[in-house]
Amino acid sequence: MNKIPFTIKFPQTKYTRDEVYNFWNTTKETQVEGSFKDENQKERYVKFLDDFQNKKIKPTTKIDQDIFWLFMDDIENRASIDYVEGHYDVEDEPEIVNGGKYFYKKGQELRKVWKKFSIQ
Repeated sequence: MNKIPFTIKFPQTKYTRDEVYNFWNTTKETQVEGSFKDENQKERYVKFLDDFQNKKIKPTTKIDQDIFWLFMDDIENRASIDYVEGHYDVEDEPEIVNGGKYFYKKGQELRKVWKKFSIQ
């Protein structure tokens, strides 16, 4: 399986910790069918999220291509909900909007890495 170097720095703000925990929790509770290729992929994604939360994922860490995609997709989806689509008002909920903006930026960085290193 192709591995992609994570390459970016991703400091863990409170928003990041909370949202990645939500990714982890949702993934643990999600049925494989319709969401993952198989149980192995789900388990590998949970392990990646564990490693991310425990600050074991560094720019030099190589990630399985499919797991990189799942993480990038989750980041972009959260950015879309919290920032791009305008569901929240920055004056009322600045942490959410600013966190979504931060994920939007990180999603763009991850997308560049994906385009450079992924094998289609």
